[in-house]
Amino acid sequence: MVVQDGSKARRNYPLRAARTKGRSSSRRKPPLQGHAFRRSGTGRRLVISAYAATLANYGQRPALHYADRAVSAATGETLWQYTPTFTAVQGGEAVFGPIRDGMKRMAQTTRVLREAPVVCAAKTGSPQLADTLPGGSHYVNSVLIGYAPADDPQIAVAVVLEYGGGGANAAPILRAVLDAVFGI
Repeated sequence: MVVQDGSKARRNYPLRAARTKGRSSSRRKPPLQGHAFRRSGTGRRLVISAYAATLANYGQRPALHYADRAVSAATGETLWQYTPTFTAVQGGEAVFGPIRDGMKRMAQTTRVLREAPVVCAAKTGSPQLADTLPGGSHYVNSVLIGYAPADDPQIAVAVVLEYGGGGANAAPILRAVLDAVFGI
């Protein structure tokens, strides 16, 4: 789950920045690609969450980070505090507006999300795995990205269920996150 720290000046999604291996900043891949931890399960989910956060922020991609601060166990003193940084992804309202509108409308087609405590925006996905089931069909994962509230995003979430059978199967998990964060 990716949750904002409460600041509304700019969106702060607690993800951790990762450098690409062996690349200088001038040779990095385009925004939203090339993270060194991308292949790990957690890393893949964080990068997918970054996609949702970028859509929520109209193309302002937050730097990935795992924690918003470190606190000394002995004293309770804050040792460091994350300062949000963003990278602009080209497109602006002309590109991100219709995508956000479509995600908001998609979330309203799913009862479990339509009845959530806040209006959210979401997009499902069902990537197939290369493995073939008996009978010739393929394994299907459930992927769902979303953010909420749809008109003033405070959280961005990616749900990935391996062998989940389709993106809509992840909607109850997104709903549980919305219930936990925004309460009923």
